Amino acid sequence: MQPGMRQLTTLQKCIEALRWLCVLPAAVLGQLVVDFLAAAAFSLTRDLVAAIPDDSATASFASAIPGGSAIMAAGRLLLQYLTPKLAFTVAGAMMAPRHQASTAMLLALVGFVHSVWVHGLTNWLHVSAETAGLVLGTVFIIWRNRAHT
Repeated sequence: MQPGMRQLTTLQKCIEALRWLCVLPAAVLGQLVVDFLAAAAFSLTRDLVAAIPDDSATASFASAIPGGSAIMAAGRLLLQYLTPKLAFTVAGAMMAPRHQASTAMLLALVGFVHSVWVHGLTNWLHVSAETAGLVLGTVFIIWRNRAHT
């Protein structure tokens, strides 16, 4: 169990305050890093698929996969929308010195509002994918905290 605020030394109080100030920047940085990696991964897979010659056996096999473009679209939703928001919630909540589950829930709410603001309510697929990432990140933090207690 963590000591109460009154039991901490001045240095520990300063460190804790600094960690609280870094919650939102850590969340945004976590999202940006994963967003960059996801965009690079999606670009790489798209380029690899485009590099397959049309007359090769691999190309005929790839075109025979039912819903191949739907698989790419689902992969894009997972890589570019779900995982960055998951990282947003997890990175920010793990920076918090206390009350990580509550922090994850608050970050999920902030992320949802941001998602609706960016995509609007008409682009429900992107909002849904980002919301799923926020919920999964919150569930992970809650599970992690229960596993460590």
